[in-house]
Amino acid sequence: MGLINIKEITLPIYRILSFDKLVDIFKKQELTLVKPSNWEDPFENCILKSFTIDKDGYETYHGNRDDLYGQCWTSRKDSDAMWRIYSPDKSGVKIKSTVEKILTNLVESVGIENAFIGKVEYRSKKYILGQMKETWNSKLIYQGNDVIENIVKTLLIKRKAFSHESEIRVIYFSLNSKPESDIHPVKIDPFQLVVEIAFDPRINPNKLAAYQHYLKNEIKFLGKINKSPLYDAPSHKIRI
Repeated sequence: MGLINIKEITLPIYRILSFDKLVDIFKKQELTLVKPSNWEDPFENCILKSFTIDKDGYETYHGNRDDLYGQCWTSRKDSDAMWRIYSPDKSGVKIKSTVEKILTNLVESVGIENAFIGKVEYRSKKYILGQMKETWNSKLIYQGNDVIENIVKTLLIKRKAFSHESEIRVIYFSLNSKPESDIHPVKIDPFQLVVEIAFDPRINPNKLAAYQHYLKNEIKFLGKINKSPLYDAPSHKIRI
């Protein structure tokens, strides 16, 4: 297994999703990883998606470009931008876990040699395009003994315009199989993985109460459930 660009395995990480998807996590006991080709940013996985064209017009693609699956988390505890992007209906939910907990669950599901968690590095467009060229010069991926880790690292580069996301990526590298599906469900123990649940700071109070009741009484989640305090008004009472 591998930690990439991460020094503290106890690092708290977060993911914003819809309430329905949260319920699915607990009922199915799965995290859903997807191929990067399904992510919106056209630069995602662009290093492995690049190809060469020889003088006869023959195209050569990287053999591992479809072997990676990922899921995006963040190390940012609370962010107005993240709530607005990933909770457009104002009723989304943020789950808290740690690198250690997710990695433990991932290893148990896919095996120690296939499991990675890495911190994204934010680079210029010029740098990323340069890395695409370096890949085919065998300097990026096939240098040294860490070939698998070098391939995984190609998913840990994004443009600087996305730096507000402070992204942490959970990555499965399907070394011994060639799955055709664009998704790969990873079996987990959600009660061990999810430490805390926080709702959108803009959520309707009645909906919040209903969701909290469901999580406590139907899902039987025993951890902390609250609403993000991001928009809580400050106290204007000043004692002198």
